[in-house]
Formats: sequence, C-alpha cells, structure tokens
Amino acid sequence: MKISSQLLLTFLLNACWQIALVAALASVSSWLLRNSAARYRHWVWVAALFLSLGIPLATSSQFLISVTNSPVTIPQARFDGDANRGFAISDSRFVEPVEFESNDAYLLTRPLAIGLLALYFAVLSFGLFRLLHAWITTKRLRRTTVALEADDWMSQVVQRCSTAITGAAQPVQVCSSSNVPVPVTIGVFKPVIVLPADLLNERNDELLMSAIGHELVHVRRRDYALNLVYELLYLPLSFHPAAALIRRRIRQTRELSCDELVAERILNAETYARSLVKLASSAPTLRRLSVTTTVGIADADILEARIMSLLRKPKLDTRRKRLMLIGASLLLLVPCLAVASFAMKFDLVPQESGLVQDPAVDEKQRK
Repeated sequence: MKISSQLLLTFLLNACWQIALVAALASVSSWLLRNSAARYRHWVWVAALFLSLGIPLATSSQFLISVTNSPVTIPQARFDGDANRGFAISDSRFVEPVEFESNDAYLLTRPLAIGLLALYFAVLSFGLFRLLHAWITTKRLRRTTVALEADDWMSQVVQRCSTAITGAAQPVQVCSSSNVPVPVTIGVFKPVIVLPADLLNERNDELLMSAIGHELVHVRRRDYALNLVYELLYLPLSFHPAAALIRRRIRQTRELSCDELVAERILNAETYARSLVKLASSAPTLRRLSVTTTVGIADADILEARIMSLLRKPKLDTRRKRLMLIGASLLLLVPCLAVASFAMKFDLVPQESGLVQDPAVDEKQRK
C-alpha cells in the first residue's frame, strides 16, 4: 500500500512541472512551424500529449525499479558454541520488515499525502464521469439519426467529395438529425456523418460540399477513434492546466488540418471560408458534446483563426521546411527525454513502530 502511494505521489508531483515543460516546448515548436501545414503542428501537440503522460510514468517506473532492487536488512546470526543448539539470533528482538526509504527523497507528511491523493482522485472521478456522460449522450444521438434516402443530388456530392479526398469513391453512411446544429462524425469502426436537417432543406451545393468534405476528411483520418484515445490519455492528466492547453491545441490544429485539405482538393479557399462561417455560426449548443465524443466542423472555437489560415497561404521552400521540421522535433523531444533524469522522488514520513519481543527470550527472562 505504501509503495503504491509513493508511486502515485511521484507520478503526480513530477507531472506538475514536467507537463508544464512539455507544453512550453510544444508551444515554441508550434510557433516555429507557424508557416507550415497545420498537420505538422497537429503532430507536435499530439506528441506533447503522449510525452506528458509518458515522462511521469517513466519517472514512476524508475522509482519502482529502485524500490524492487533496494536491499532489505535481516537480523545477523551468531554461533552459540553448542552443536545441538546451532545458530541463534544475536539480538533478543525481531526486526520488522524494512520499508524502502530513499535518502534523496522528499518526505511528505501523511495528512498532506492523503489530501493530495484524495484531491487527485476527485478530479479523476469527475473527468471520468464527464467522459462517460458524453459517451452516453453520443449513443443517444446516434439512435436519433435517420439514414438519408437515395438521392441523386446527395449521391453526386458525396461521390465528388470522396473522390477528391481519397482518390476513389468510397461508400460512407450519411444520416440526418434534428438534434445537431452542425455536421459531426461519430463511430469508431464504422464512422457515420450526421448532417443537420436544416442544412439538407437549404439545398445549397457549396454548404453541402463544405460539410460533407470536412467530415470525410475526419473519416479518412480516423479522427473519431483517435479523439477517444486522446481523451483517455488526457484523463489522468486532467488536473493540470497545461494538459488542458495541449488538448485544446490538438482539437484546433485538427480542424485547421481538415480545412486545409478541403480548400486544397474540393473548394477554393474563399468559397469554403464563406461556407465555414455559415456552418460554424450555429455551433455553441453542441460545443460541450463535441469536445469529448464527436468530431465535427465546429469543434475548435477558433473560427477567426481558421478563416485567416485559409485566406493566408504562406509558402516555404522544401529545404527550409525540412530544416524547420527537424529543428522543431529536436526542440520538443531532446529536452523532454532528458528531464526524466532530473525527476524528484517523494516518500512518506516514516512512522515510529515498536519492536516485537522474541517470545522465547521473553519467557526465559521472566524465569
């Protein structure tokens, strides 16, 4: 029980400064790639999320290895001189098993440790509750969807967008629902595109191509399944504001990446930007749901930044782009991998425990 508390405290308290460092380095790396494609910045933030969890876990594993390999003191024996009696314990008291206590560990009082662990489990339970609630809400949303009937207009739009994005017309299920104000994608193994009923009633080619094209990019990238993975990775880190920043940047760069691909292969940037403004303007009612369980055209609350990114088209030569990618990658990975050696160890203040008298010796002394 004590070792598990030590491991969790080591993970928790080291994560406080390690996650902040990872987020800072990821911010600098993302800034260096500001003129590159958004997918590169997306990879940076995804790597930052994995490092934010992996580095504290590596620190805790090092602590566990040191605990496992630590020597345990045993009572010394002496020869009594009598061949019949053989060896005897040199001390009249038995020593209780020695618990590991590192000399370089920071000691925490038990009330403080219990308070920190209780607060962490409270935050963890709240985050798990929200994730499960959002998952149930998404399942309910899926049951309210209605499969669209075969329509030449809809089929042509879907086929055109699918061919432009994947190079071939791939079948994808498109449904409608009156419970969503913006297009979303749900489903891990068989993704389904859910369109608002009002959008279909408008019969606007540009809006429909923008919506279906954007969601098809999510389907191609498997963003729904990856989003669930990111949410599960974020769950044990949800106590940290820097982890929330990393999670938010992942969502934002994911939408920017989809926007770039749609503007490159389906619609020109100006037309798609106009459609994006109209589609995303009705997003606030779905924002809480889309944060955790769905991926859609209005996930990131950065509409202005998305429009500016579409209209601004900076171009870098291949050699400079490659150098920037290498530099940003090294800036993020090298310091993050080096901080594990500077991790701190935390332990509980040892409690005083009495020694147990040897019953045989105690009886002999009474005689």
